[in-house]
Amino acid sequence: MTQETNPQNIEQCRAKAAHALVTNNLNSDRLRAYSNSLPAMILTNGFGQTMAFIKMKGVAKDRELTPEQHAYNSLYTSIQDWLSKKELITINADTDLIKAITQISQQEYQIATVETLAYCKWIKQLATALIPSKDNSNVT
Repeated sequence: MTQETNPQNIEQCRAKAAHALVTNNLNSDRLRAYSNSLPAMILTNGFGQTMAFIKMKGVAKDRELTPEQHAYNSLYTSIQDWLSKKELITINADTDLIKAITQISQQEYQIATVETLAYCKWIKQLATALIPSKDNSNVT
C-alpha cells in the first residue's frame, strides 16, 4: 500500500524522526547518554528549563562544536523541528523553541511537554539500540 492509502500513525512518525536523528549521530556515545537522561530531566526540572539547558549546552564557544555540544545541539534542533512539524509551536526567523514555548498557553505548553516526552522515548530507545556503548563489560 502507498503512504497515501496507509497513513502512518503518530508513533510511526515519532519513530521515523527519532531514527533520522540517531542514524545521523551513530558515532555519538554522548547522544546516547544525553537522550537516556532527557525524559527524567524534563519531568524533574520542567520542559522549558530542560530545553533552555540543552540549548545552552549546545552552543559553540569556539567556531566548531565539540562532540558534547554537537549532541546537545542535535537533540535541541530535533525536538524543535518535531514540535514545529506537529504544529505545536511556530518557528520562524525570529522565533526558536525557547521563545515559542514562552508564547504559548498553559494548555499548549502541557501538550508540547507530553509530545516531547513521547518523542524522547523513541530517541532514547533507538539511541540505546543503535549507538554502540563504549562500555564493553557486558560482552560475554
